[in-house]
Amino acid sequence: RKLIETVVHNIIREIKKQFPNLMALRVRVRKEHPPLGGRVDATWVEEESSFMSLCPRCGSPLVCYHDDTCWCRENNIHPATKEAIKKQFKTCLCANCVRFFAG
Repeated sequence: RKLIETVVHNIIREIKKQFPNLMALRVRVRKEHPPLGGRVDATWVEEESSFMSLCPRCGSPLVCYHDDTCWCRENNIHPATKEAIKKQFKTCLCANCVRFFAG
């Protein structure tokens, strides 16, 4: 990749795919002697994310990546129910609350 930012993003995406219950993640990529038009020993990009939040319905702790791994994309809740949940709560719910709405 031309940009180390892209490398960091790709690493994070792949780690989240392999580990669905990460509470937090920090990735740093360092490039020695980058071609920046002058002498630079090294440069790096670091991204840190926390995936812990509280369920807006019951207050239980939950892990949510806020991406395509979210519950709202992978379960059997009726589409109209999903839309109602999104409008009411704005963020993801814990597994127990999802089961409550799924029936």
